[in-house]
Amino acid sequence: MVLDLCGDHPLDNLKGSGRTAPRHQQQEKDKDGLHDGHASFLFLVQMVGIGYLESNRCHGPKTRPPLFRQGYPAMKRLLLGDTRQPLLETIEGMLKHWGYRVLVSSRPEQIKVLLRETSPDLLILGAEFLANSENSLRKRVEKLVTAGNCPLLVLNEEGIENNLTIPHDPIAVPIDLFSFFAQVQRHTERFPRKNLRLTVKLPGMFSRGAQTCLAEVLSLSIQGLMIKTSLRMEPGDTLTVCVPLVGMSKELELTGRVLYGVQPNADNNYLQGVGVEFIDLSESDREALGDFIRKRFFGDVSTEEHAPQVSPDQFEQPR
Repeated sequence: MVLDLCGDHPLDNLKGSGRTAPRHQQQEKDKDGLHDGHASFLFLVQMVGIGYLESNRCHGPKTRPPLFRQGYPAMKRLLLGDTRQPLLETIEGMLKHWGYRVLVSSRPEQIKVLLRETSPDLLILGAEFLANSENSLRKRVEKLVTAGNCPLLVLNEEGIENNLTIPHDPIAVPIDLFSFFAQVQRHTERFPRKNLRLTVKLPGMFSRGAQTCLAEVLSLSIQGLMIKTSLRMEPGDTLTVCVPLVGMSKELELTGRVLYGVQPNADNNYLQGVGVEFIDLSESDREALGDFIRKRFFGDVSTEEHAPQVSPDQFEQPR
């Protein structure tokens, strides 16, 4: 949502501004085959896939296991401004999904007020806002960035030249989802993630030597996954994982290497499993994973409570 600041104070209508809201407003806010049994596994997936899909739809960010909530960013404050409303709303929804507090406006004068009244951890601004070297907003941003107080991402816009001389990262539009995630992480997190990880609940199967086991895939990225299993494995062990891309009528058989094990305890709801890094991933498998993650990611964002309208066409699509 692009906010219209029309209250007594320019921050009164901004969610996440840090100003105390009336109690009733606060209450509203809180509201290749692996073995001979491969065909049997496919049948199992067909039988239970819909159930997993429906279960995952209810497995929103508020009910994520603590293990995965720890991997998401703390409540850093990001200031987002651009005149392209569909793009603005899409980025806002994504950033909130990743756990950031987002202040948003499509008007340069409001961005100036927000810069004066708040201390953002990251600026994400459209090129049009910074095109004129003489305007006061650009001078304010240049001063802030030059002093090292806040990093800057600039959303490129067709027909507008980016002539900034201060440190900044240009962002091509349409945006590459995975690159954008990595850039935001790099500028806001002490231990940034390089890969966008999707929380899922998928029926899976893995094979290690002559041993084959059913397992549940709990998280997925284009670099690896985490599976829930009680089978003890050591870092460096290799295995083959079969992952059904539910909703795409496709499954992948991927070779991986164990990176770490998760032992059950109270902090992770007594979860036990392993993290796996893909090795020798083919380009076609990488594209299929990327396509699946994009679709599920935008589906998750769009179904969140009070989520802004998300437009996947604002992002770079797979070829």
